[in-house]
Amino acid sequence: MCGRFFIDFADKNIQNLLGGLKAQEAQISSGDVYPSATAPVLTKNAAPLFARWGYERFGKKGLLINAQSETVTHEKTFSSSAA
Repeated sequence: MCGRFFIDFADKNIQNLLGGLKAQEAQISSGDVYPSATAPVLTKNAAPLFARWGYERFGKKGLLINAQSETVTHEKTFSSSAA
């Protein structure tokens, strides 16, 4: 799995999706987004906002950036986000 992604804030489609959110607000200078960075996301009702990429591990140090669909509903790390 990839540990980063790129977002092109100059792209008109991205600008339309994000509804005015700016790269400076996310403190993304190159367009590369790494775990723990603040990144633009679309919520389930398609409202754009900035959120930190990654989940704090339950009882451990470090971030998780992915989950297995088979166990996500059983893990305490994801208990507030997965139903």
